[in-house]
Amino acid sequence: MANKINITLDCFTLRQPLISMIISKCVEATLIAEGIEPTCEINVLVTNDRGIRAINNASRNIDKATDVLSFPMFQLEAGNPPQDW
Repeated sequence: MANKINITLDCFTLRQPLISMIISKCVEATLIAEGIEPTCEINVLVTNDRGIRAINNASRNIDKATDVLSFPMFQLEAGNPPQDW
């Protein structure tokens, strides 16, 4: 089963298909480089400063823009992978 990579662009652009393809290739290459073998789902949102500032404020109570935010689906413990892996 292939990895599921969901990409959302917060603003319309004619280059959306190209941007989505590049992001998908980067995600797949990263998974391979990191040796991630189980099938996974990754969601990517491409937004502007206003959008990421709102997310940062809502999720972390930090009212300013940032370059990247990432959120795990569940908490991992070193040396203790999830049982369904």
